[in-house]
Amino acid sequence: MGQVVKTNIHTMFTNFKTNIMGTLSFHLKLKGWRKEQKFVTYPIEDKTDTLFFQSEKRWIELDLKTGKASMTNGKGGHPNRWLLHMQKATGKHQEFIVSDLDLQAIKMHIFTTADKNAGKSFVKTDNSGAFQII
Repeated sequence: MGQVVKTNIHTMFTNFKTNIMGTLSFHLKLKGWRKEQKFVTYPIEDKTDTLFFQSEKRWIELDLKTGKASMTNGKGGHPNRWLLHMQKATGKHQEFIVSDLDLQAIKMHIFTTADKNAGKSFVKTDNSGAFQII
């Protein structure tokens, strides 16, 4: 098991916005981080129990049923799904639990971005699965 980031913060997620892809962007700052990071939510095409978020330094996979989040440790290269799985295999990833309040806030904000043809300008994506997030 990776390092567990323990926090009692109830508003870890802030500054919710819809980004150019039409998905949710937000800021997150966990205990021990020097500053907050901006994350992008990956499009949701179908019903899912896992959400994927990416910043410049981290990749997060959030289990919607339990609130358990697995995250890259911020070292070792470009943050992506493969890096997280390699870090999990060696026990170098990090984990944290999202509070029920934050989990509901994320779900509600993602729900509002649901669209088969989401996005602004020429950037379009299928985010229709966000309708099923709640």
